[in-house]
Amino acid sequence: ERAALTSQLEDVQGRLFVAEEAIEEAEAQRQSSALAHQKEVQAAAEQQKALGEQIATLQLDLQQRDAEAAQLKEAHTKESLEVEETLRQLKVQVAAQADELEAAASQRASWHDALEREKQLQEELSKVQAERGVL
Repeated sequence: ERAALTSQLEDVQGRLFVAEEAIEEAEAQRQSSALAHQKEVQAAAEQQKALGEQIATLQLDLQQRDAEAAQLKEAHTKESLEVEETLRQLKVQVAAQADELEAAASQRASWHDALEREKQLQEELSKVQAERGVL
């Protein structure tokens, strides 16, 4: 279980790194966008921070669970089942947070695409207006 959790934690950290890069790119490209987009970036950064804090908590939890596992070798079966349930819940929480962060990164990429399209349309509009001004 610890190896699976460690593997999952590494996977989440990898996804977090990819998402952080996507956030940084989205923030740089949205500097000139509307206030609504700035709020979305801020919310994503807060979500990223929360996930980072949860990962740190999970790392501490893993260390604590290792210590508990050594003590639980002699413990009752019920106590062992409680520890397994806690670890399962942590896995579910980590997976849910990672999915949310991936969805946020995907949404920010979509906004970036929409902003790029809006910019192109503005340029086309400017060209048409300039051409009409010449006529």
